[in-house]
Amino acid sequence: MALGWNLLGSPVSSSSTALAAETLPTRLPQPAGRHHAHQHRITTNGQASTSGDSSSRNLSSRGKSSTRAWQHQWRYMRSEKERANRNLPKVDWNRYHLQILFVDRTDTVRARVAAGLLERIAEWNGYGRALYPYACGVEARQELDWSTSAALMGMAGMLGIRAKLFAAQPEQLVYEDFDRCDLLVAMDDELLEQALSIAGSEKDQAWYAPRCTTLTAFAPYCGTALLNPGGNGVLEPELRQIVAPVITRAQAAHGIARPDLRTGSAEWNSMVEDTVVSCAGLVQYLADQWPPELQEGWLQY
Repeated sequence: MALGWNLLGSPVSSSSTALAAETLPTRLPQPAGRHHAHQHRITTNGQASTSGDSSSRNLSSRGKSSTRAWQHQWRYMRSEKERANRNLPKVDWNRYHLQILFVDRTDTVRARVAAGLLERIAEWNGYGRALYPYACGVEARQELDWSTSAALMGMAGMLGIRAKLFAAQPEQLVYEDFDRCDLLVAMDDELLEQALSIAGSEKDQAWYAPRCTTLTAFAPYCGTALLNPGGNGVLEPELRQIVAPVITRAQAAHGIARPDLRTGSAEWNSMVEDTVVSCAGLVQYLADQWPPELQEGWLQY
């Protein structure tokens, strides 16, 4: 069944940072006797002292910071557990941003759609200026003709992603790209193997392999929480509506299939569904991988 792409609008420019892979407690238990800070004290002249109000505000501020730090610690531990169980890559947040390189065969459709959707999902979750995706191909040597570019730009508009992503000429994956990106994400296992072969010797491949993976490795990361609405939702309503009917299939996908656009919309729709689910899992995982020590310094600042 063809998807109702007319439901998709432009990306929502939200700065919400309420990422949650699962429902988290919103409050920690309050210390015993905390309520006494709110009681007014009577001075010798009979007037009420408001010093308790100031103390309560300070305690409240510290309590909120502690809650945020605890929630982040919980998410980080969860991401580390998933990283070990699913062999996901470790990322380095010390530069406060990550460059993510999506790789397909010809840098025509899949990698560019993934880059655009990751941009949209990252922006929705407040990570638009922290996650920087770009695309290339392992055999991207043929220039795009204008008709293909125009068709892809039209489809990009329906997805609410930047049409400009499909206007550029294909980029070939080269050895230097392995040092330019923080994470290389291939569209399937075969492409991952081909990408690593470009890294050169077995020694070089072994060096770069821990930073390379496939996109669908992140598909199951969010579980059913992927469909959470409101502030706890990783996906905005339009994208959530697209994947809701197929979430079980999409989270079990093994590789993003290359669509044959000549056969109609079915393969394109399936590719988009799988890419949305996997990109959402990738954004959530990268957000959860923010180290607690960096978070503590950020909260103090």
